[in-house]
Amino acid sequence: MLTSNNPPKNILGSPDYFLRETYKRSQRHDVFSYSLEIPSGLDKLVISSSLSPRKKEQNSDEIIEKTVKSYISRLPTAEIRKEAKKYFKEEKPRLYEKLEINNATVLALFDGERTFRGRYETRFLDRYVIVGSSTSSPGFISRPIKGGEWEIEVATHTIVSDSVTLELGVWCLEEDFDLDDELETEIPGFKEELPPVVKKNSHSPYDAKDGEKKWFPGELHTHSHHSDGKFSISQLQELMVQRGLSYFALTDHNTVSGFEEMGHHPELTIIPGMEVTAFGGHLVALGIGEYLDWPIIEEESGVEKLLQRIHKNGGIASIAHPYSLPNPLCGGCHWEFSKVPYGQLEMFEVWNGTYKNNRYEMESAIHRYEELLAQGHRIVAVSGLDFHSLDDLKLEAPVTYIKAEEPTVGNLLTALAEGSAIISTGPKIRLNLLRANGKIAAGVGQEATFARVEEGAILFEIQNLGSSELEARLFKGGRVWSKERLTREGRFTFPYSHKEDTFIHLKIRDPETNELKVFTNPIYITSRK
Repeated sequence: MLTSNNPPKNILGSPDYFLRETYKRSQRHDVFSYSLEIPSGLDKLVISSSLSPRKKEQNSDEIIEKTVKSYISRLPTAEIRKEAKKYFKEEKPRLYEKLEINNATVLALFDGERTFRGRYETRFLDRYVIVGSSTSSPGFISRPIKGGEWEIEVATHTIVSDSVTLELGVWCLEEDFDLDDELETEIPGFKEELPPVVKKNSHSPYDAKDGEKKWFPGELHTHSHHSDGKFSISQLQELMVQRGLSYFALTDHNTVSGFEEMGHHPELTIIPGMEVTAFGGHLVALGIGEYLDWPIIEEESGVEKLLQRIHKNGGIASIAHPYSLPNPLCGGCHWEFSKVPYGQLEMFEVWNGTYKNNRYEMESAIHRYEELLAQGHRIVAVSGLDFHSLDDLKLEAPVTYIKAEEPTVGNLLTALAEGSAIISTGPKIRLNLLRANGKIAAGVGQEATFARVEEGAILFEIQNLGSSELEARLFKGGRVWSKERLTREGRFTFPYSHKEDTFIHLKIRDPETNELKVFTNPIYITSRK
């Protein structure tokens, strides 16, 4: 229970509830619950918190060095490890300046009915947040403040000091007045103005040429100011339209408070989602209608339990940035969960951020994804820019094209789950398996049945090639099957003779830099019995 034991004062006076709690390093990666009795008749709650110490001041470079060395040793191939060593050696000065070893606790608030009311992001420390009946701070949901036993959960995501001390105050207010003039509620450095025109990527829908469907471009991993992004929902909508996208998924960290702002946009579909931000990995849930009580993933068989909850909620899921830097450099970003029911998982984020900045991560994720394909798992490869600010658009950014009749939430999620998705930085791709009579047998994400020794062909079409020469590599069963230098837009045909069950997918790279430009999901081919 939160108490009023020796609390600090502000313009509102002493808080009605106050907590001072110290957590040891051995208590990291845990969730602690504290209850508080909220009276009826309130208009809003005001919450403040501080954490001390915030940073690991001593031996930070040593911790970074040790963590990076261990991380590189766990990458899947010698070639990728070599690439990562080169990158960290070249980028060391910049990285060491950018990376901070911080302590991090995250708070979640639940009302007396155990309904999620919001998430208190680490960046709110030393600032006040408002949880109101009509207006609330980003990250929190506006609903009537009903009396009852409320609960605050404290998740100790990262503790790198010997211990940290959290101070938390809660004020219960009956009066309806604007607190922005009275308290410091803005977050310095976490509000960004959108320029009148953002550099527009060359993305737009294009005809699939196999019926009434089109390929719609969009972004599947986006953060707003409701977690650690710098833009409001309306700003994100404007930005995505300027980029030529047809949809984007709102996937804030462990909160769904942004759902209230989504509304309807005539040119853009918003997929409701949440990035489950756990201690051992991040999972992007798409198409959900409510908050996911994420700590369940830390239990025995927790990934399976969470996936079942997502599916029951009408959603689908993707492992996010599985090969990102691990703790304490990035809290829970590296996927550590060993028990994963891949048969229940729809998607795998093979491409997170921009390729140039994350080459070794992308190649590691692609390697793991292709291992899963070889094991018989039909998981869908997707990209996620993991958008937070305009800095994420400084380099060539990927989008996920989804094939659907119209870009409604239902159509997009169904098509995604079926594998009708192509990742591209700009080139527009069609990839189909043809029968001997020239008719389409299957497209990306689909399955065709062939008789043994039956003849066919792979038809590959490309538009929007750009100015540089590219190289297309067709893979059959996970191995390079054919290569083609692309100096022009057009159609390319590759003869196919069926011998065994297999899958075919396409990668397009810059032959000079080996940078990835396109990654398609497979076409599956099985033998007729």
